Amino acid sequence: MARVLSIEIGESLTHVVEMDYRAKTTKIYSCSDFETPEGMLDDGIVRKNENFRTLLSQYCKKNGIKTKKVVFSITSSRIANRSVQIPLVKENKINDIINANASDYFPVDMSEYHIVHQILEKYDNGTEKYYRLSLTAVPDEVTASYFELAKFCDLTIQALDYIGNSIFQVIKPLFAEYRAGTHVIIKMDEKSSLITIVRNSVVGLQRTINYGIDEAVLKLMELEAFGKGLPYAFAFETMSKENCINETLEKTAVSLDKDDDKAKARDEITASLSYLINNIVRIIEYYISRHPDITFDSFHLAGNGAEVKGLDILLSNELNQTVRVLNRITNLKLDKKAQNMKICRYVASIGAGMQPLNLIGASSTSAVKKKAEAADDDIIEKKSVPMIVPVAVCLACIVGSAAYLGFGALQTMQLKDQKSSLRSEVDSLYSIVGVVADYNQVKADYDSIKSLYDLTENPNEGLGEFLIELEEKLPSNIVLTAFSATETDVSLAMEAKTKSDAAMALEQLRTFKSISGLTFSGVTEQEDENTGEVTVTFSIVASYKTMDMLNAEAEAVQNGENLEPAEENSDASQDAQ
Repeated sequence: MARVLSIEIGESLTHVVEMDYRAKTTKIYSCSDFETPEGMLDDGIVRKNENFRTLLSQYCKKNGIKTKKVVFSITSSRIANRSVQIPLVKENKINDIINANASDYFPVDMSEYHIVHQILEKYDNGTEKYYRLSLTAVPDEVTASYFELAKFCDLTIQALDYIGNSIFQVIKPLFAEYRAGTHVIIKMDEKSSLITIVRNSVVGLQRTINYGIDEAVLKLMELEAFGKGLPYAFAFETMSKENCINETLEKTAVSLDKDDDKAKARDEITASLSYLINNIVRIIEYYISRHPDITFDSFHLAGNGAEVKGLDILLSNELNQTVRVLNRITNLKLDKKAQNMKICRYVASIGAGMQPLNLIGASSTSAVKKKAEAADDDIIEKKSVPMIVPVAVCLACIVGSAAYLGFGALQTMQLKDQKSSLRSEVDSLYSIVGVVADYNQVKADYDSIKSLYDLTENPNEGLGEFLIELEEKLPSNIVLTAFSATETDVSLAMEAKTKSDAAMALEQLRTFKSISGLTFSGVTEQEDENTGEVTVTFSIVASYKTMDMLNAEAEAVQNGENLEPAEENSDASQDAQ
């Protein structure tokens, strides 16, 4: 059985596994990891790096590895994946259908991409016939960079795999044991996490989150409560051995060793994981919204994050599910050198060696290989030509072309640097996507609730304030004989002993803050025939102030403007006098 090196190059750590390639029973001979040299990885594009080559060579020499064959598992936000449904045709016609609809499947410049497909399901019940495919669009630039790196390290590429497929190949035999059911696998790495939902042994959903364990590790290094000046690898090792996080996002750590600094550090380290966990929750809720009747049979945690002590408990509490670390793979044998390997750490490397998707693509293989081979062609053979004049002419042309091409090459280098700078800037700002999404969701909820509240708003809501003012300001010698209210105003019938008392009541009503205007029906005098006592009667309609009026008044007061009292549209006050 042929052996290969299966490698996953991460942002901070590189994982290497020596294993059997495409074997029915996978055997692991050795495994190791080392820190990825800084600047080597740029969103899926790898750079040739002398330090990387040295570290890989030392690993091979230490473990007596002879093979030069390699498989890479690739992570990149530029690799797009989606599932589609096409008619049931001969398998050799599938690529034709995909190519014809490529621009509809992926809104990118397809001249820079190639598509690799995988058959997820073949359905034929007599009336309905179709394929359900998983399509992966891969930038040629990404695959070419891995060929260049392989040649630089004196290795031969057997396959390039997408990390989503690598994870599925590891868990597929595990879930095939009980086939039916819905299972969630969270592969948490340094700066990204991959959520895979498998239903009845078929991938139902895969989503990448641009958050990983990196924020927590960097926060631990910054706070120095668990050690000062820790390098990244040592800080990560500390989190795998010592409990540096709380059991929930909200709970404050209780220090068992009475170390307040560590307790406070746990709070901050736990808080740094909130964006990551909230995004995982959002993906789970999205899947539930599409499948309301679904129940989850298991949750598994893999990747570098699976080694963080207590993270499985934190996720269990926040997801309200039991989350277990993935530490078992079906049909896997471990050689003596690999007996102590942590399965969760190497799942992508193992899966890539089992059944890779092979992102090279038939249509792009030759172009990619040519680009990689051209990258290291430093020796140009020169042949003499017996004719002096043609040689001189050719030399003159070459000199002129070289000057022209040199200028073009300089421009190309400048544009590449600019492109790299812009991409780095985009990456640095990508974390705000989650914040913007949260803001937009909260704003949408607020606008929806406000619109509902506005529908319930009624001017009659000012009645309570009006009654309070009426009780406080109406003269005691005024008798209220009738009272009625509508949605917009209040009607009052009153009695007074004299016109002066009626005028006083009117003046008091004009000071009410809750009304915008007064309307009078006039003043009448009635004399009692028996006692000769005179009674003055009058009616008033008071209109409530609208919310717009109240808001305008508040703004005017803030600006120091004088407010006019409520206006009356009758001369009744003069008549009352």
